[in-house]
Amino acid sequence: MAESKICVTTYIYGEKYQDYISLLIYSIHKAYPKYYIILFLHGVLRKDIDDQLKHCDLYHNLEIKQNVFADCPKMSSLKAASFRWVLWDNIFLNFDYLYIVDIDMFYIREPIDLHIQHILHMKTTELPFDNMRRKLLKHASVKMFIISFLRRIKHTGGGKIINYILSYNKTEYCLSGLHFINIKKYYSRFTSERRKFYTELIYSGDYLKYIMSPNDEVFLHRINQDLGFDLSKIAIQTNETVSLDFNNPERAEFRPHHGIHFSLFRRADNNFLREYEKNILNSEPYKYYVRIFKNEIKNDPNFIQLYQTFNCNLKLYFERFYQYYSISE
Repeated sequence: MAESKICVTTYIYGEKYQDYISLLIYSIHKAYPKYYIILFLHGVLRKDIDDQLKHCDLYHNLEIKQNVFADCPKMSSLKAASFRWVLWDNIFLNFDYLYIVDIDMFYIREPIDLHIQHILHMKTTELPFDNMRRKLLKHASVKMFIISFLRRIKHTGGGKIINYILSYNKTEYCLSGLHFINIKKYYSRFTSERRKFYTELIYSGDYLKYIMSPNDEVFLHRINQDLGFDLSKIAIQTNETVSLDFNNPERAEFRPHHGIHFSLFRRADNNFLREYEKNILNSEPYKYYVRIFKNEIKNDPNFIQLYQTFNCNLKLYFERFYQYYSISE
């Protein structure tokens, strides 16, 4: 049986998010050296990041494509997040599976390889992609409704605002931002014509009139719903930690982080972590990741070399990470 070929990708908008590029690449090379990485940038690669990649010898199994969707009018972080779902390059056809990820992830090798976990889980759902559903409850709190209402006005100018108000007691669904794809099967349905349609929706801003909540993951759910996939086959998340278990990929509620999500350490400091964030950080999978980090990564000469090149923001996030888990520097 031939070994599966895996490609990892994401879309990066804004210079501050380029801080994570070398960290992401190092972690994937360390955990899964045979995976190929293609990064799509809205702008151009910062010189200091290019220097990092060269200095730390990270320019292998890697392509960085610049000025992608650069002509999109009124570009925003919300549009950028939505562009992840319509990314395409013909090089994808050289691979069996594509994994669309968050840029601020630090991957850790698990007992079962990441792609094998998702392949096993896709057998349970009988779908050509792997993800998990979440409920967005508009009636969860008046505060959240008002925040979402104001975001909608900001991003759509009030498009379908009356319908949005009337939907106050309705539930909307989203998929997660980590999307694993069987390339041949998924893109046989998500054709170039369909990708062009959704890309134009993002360019025009009309994609937010196409859904109720201003949320790129709701947009991903709508895309796959429109493509005719039976999304009822995908489990709905019941809490923030159950789905993190990477040891049982056949279980219904399955969507591990496969590593440390550094967005958890971007807040002011660890004293301001929300309860669900603490639950994630205290979960058994995260304890495993921290143990591997301490034993196999922290003192790796390549990581030490890379760490020395980080800017002050990324070093600050690592300081919070070390502080939370009582890791000595």
